[in-house]
Amino acid sequence: MISVQTSFLKKLDDRAASERSYGKAGVLPTPFSAFGAYPCAASSSILELMDSLHHGHKLRRGRVSIQQQQYLVTAVTRNRLPWFHETEAARLLCRNFIAMENIGAGESLCFVVMPDHFHWLLSLSGKYSLSQTVGMLKSQTARAMGQSIWQRGFHDHALREEEDRVQIARYIVANPLRAGITTSVRFYPYWNAVWL
Repeated sequence: MISVQTSFLKKLDDRAASERSYGKAGVLPTPFSAFGAYPCAASSSILELMDSLHHGHKLRRGRVSIQQQQYLVTAVTRNRLPWFHETEAARLLCRNFIAMENIGAGESLCFVVMPDHFHWLLSLSGKYSLSQTVGMLKSQTARAMGQSIWQRGFHDHALREEEDRVQIARYIVANPLRAGITTSVRFYPYWNAVWL
């Protein structure tokens, strides 16, 4: 487990260095201020639901945590502020995904950190509920950043047996491409997937 995490952090460092050098050369095409809504239709509809406090409450009402169940979780920053556009903040959140695994909350199968939200595919261990796991991730990140950065609640989808995990992971990892943040996932350092 430790060697996998160490190799992931090395990969993260390499991608961050690559992002800095390519960003100076202009490979990262547009300044972040140009980004508004993300062009991904499925993702934007999920995020629209999360924008409303009323809808967030409805999402929590039917939530069930099942041991070993795989969930796709999306959480958004307060007022969609791009907290994770900064390298240190994005790296902090990446490390916190690993920390959740280390405390036994579940296995991180895939994640991507976007400037104002994240997508996380995880297998719940049963030690903590889904709400507790996501709450711990969000609170650890906010505490380390010294302020409240998250919108209340999160969206989750319990994966069905017939859903292709690798395809879902590819979809998650391709978020920066669809958002126009990068021209290749090779140049975007803030993701990981056990299959890719």
